[in-house]
Amino acid sequence: MRFTARAAVRSRICRGAWPRAKTGRCYLHVFDWPKDGKLVVPLQNKAKSAKLLASGEKLSVTSADGKLVIKVPATAPDAADSVIALQIEGEPVTPPLDAKSAWLEIELEKPTTIGAFGLDEPDVWPRMSHKFTLEAFVGGEWKKIADGKTNGHGMRKNSTPVTAQKFRLTMECDKGSPGVAELQLYPMD
Repeated sequence: MRFTARAAVRSRICRGAWPRAKTGRCYLHVFDWPKDGKLVVPLQNKAKSAKLLASGEKLSVTSADGKLVIKVPATAPDAADSVIALQIEGEPVTPPLDAKSAWLEIELEKPTTIGAFGLDEPDVWPRMSHKFTLEAFVGGEWKKIADGKTNGHGMRKNSTPVTAQKFRLTMECDKGSPGVAELQLYPMD
């Protein structure tokens, strides 16, 4: 059993899944519904389609300044988490950023004892090594459970066992922008 979150650390608006290379499907979890009716997604790909997952309502998508702009209704379908299904062509291409550090936070359904984790890094060239820190929210504060350096491809590593509901991965890099394709948390057996 494993808990997985696929995410682009580079995006502040999208939590959830960046597309798999073969399917091009992306589920955008929108927590702060745009007041101007335009959801800006940091992807340079051509969009095939977009729709609200709750109702199936089709949404129009345009490109502007190397990003996708999805026209959304004035009111969010879900006050807490509205989901948009986006279909793109090819592997995701994000615009370059100047950020050298970024983090991804995951909240599980219930407290779980984690004893290992895995990281998959974006499939980009050249491969870039990242410094990482994995933390768990325990007793009202973040506690470091693992840190190190990746090889640009990904890794699986045992960590100090910890029981928590929230986990945070911080990635840092010297060149380019930090990124993670997948973070896997493995419970203790």
